[in-house]
Amino acid sequence: MKHARAPVLAGAVMLAVLGLSGCNSLTEQQKGPCPYVKIPTLLAQVTQFGGGQARDTTNVVFQSRIVDVASACEYSEGKYSGLKSAPTGRETMEVQLKIKFSTQRGPLAQGQTVNAKYLVAVTDIRDNIINRAEFPVQLKLGAGGQVLSTEEEAWMLFKVADKSGSAYRIYTGFVLDQDQLDFNKSLIGGG
Repeated sequence: MKHARAPVLAGAVMLAVLGLSGCNSLTEQQKGPCPYVKIPTLLAQVTQFGGGQARDTTNVVFQSRIVDVASACEYSEGKYSGLKSAPTGRETMEVQLKIKFSTQRGPLAQGQTVNAKYLVAVTDIRDNIINRAEFPVQLKLGAGGQVLSTEEEAWMLFKVADKSGSAYRIYTGFVLDQDQLDFNKSLIGGG
C-alpha cells in the first residue's frame, strides 16, 4: 500500500513544481509583495439582538464572525484605464479578497439568511486611509445551533506610485452600530 502512494506523491510534487514555475512570470510582473491583511478584533464579529431587548443569549437574532481572509494582488499596467475614476499605469494595484464568515442562528432569527455589511479599507503604513468601501453580505443561517459558512469576494484598487505593496495595509471587518461596537468591547474587556 505504501508503494502505491509514491507515484501519486511524485505526481503531486511535479504538479506543484510546474505550478510554481508558472508563477515566476507573474512574480516578474509585480514590483513586490501584497499588502498585509488584518481583521481588527473589535470589528471581527457582529451580534444582532432583537429590537429594544436585553443583551442576553435568549434575545440574539444572529452572531457572525470573520474567520479567514485570503488575498491576492496584481500590479496593473492600465488594466482599468477605461474607467473614469480609476488610477492607471504601473502604479496601480488591485487586491482581491476572499472573506469567510461563520454565522450562528439565534433564537429570534427568521428565515434562512440575514443581512450584514462589512468594510474593506486600504491604509498606508501609518494607518492613513487611502481607500475604503462597504459591502453588503447575505449570511446563511442553519437550523438550531448549527454554524454555517458564507464566502464573499471583494476587491480594492488603489495607487501605489513607486512603493511596493508592503507599504500598505488592508483592514476588513463588520460595519457596526454603536450598540454592537459596545457589545464587542465588553466581550474583550474594553467596555
